[in-house]
Amino acid sequence: MSPPRPGTITAIQVILYIRATLGVLSLLAVLTGWGPTSGSEVWRVTWDTAVFDVVPELQAEGYPGLYTGAFVSSLMAVVELIAFEFYVASTLGRGGRRTRLLVRITAVFGCVGAALALFSGGDFAPLLILMIVVLVLNESASAEDRYQETEYPTPRPGAV
Repeated sequence: MSPPRPGTITAIQVILYIRATLGVLSLLAVLTGWGPTSGSEVWRVTWDTAVFDVVPELQAEGYPGLYTGAFVSSLMAVVELIAFEFYVASTLGRGGRRTRLLVRITAVFGCVGAALALFSGGDFAPLLILMIVVLVLNESASAEDRYQETEYPTPRPGAV
């Protein structure tokens, strides 16, 4: 039986589940056409060409395949990151060095993504702060004790 989880680990797990769930909802919104708008630029995806309306001069020159490939590869990267976050959140209870490293990687990916979106004009400061909170919680003393206990568990009395 593993030792009880501290509140920091539970908080990290809840944050990662919420973030991944919101990522799935955002992805569904983009795929169904309810995606984000940026000022007067509307990012509309048409399934026949999958061309962004914000670059009409390239669309007129006949490069829709480029946009389709970029759009699909971007979506695949987002799907992979969301799946990775769900995996890390679901395996957080195991503990150990590997789990701690996976949480660090997830938080760094989240910070980099939020920082890039913030610099491109989006309002992603709360997401950046949230991922920094995950990093701080992951490096706290209680989380470190939990990871250490689950990496090298104490043997049960009478066990060989």
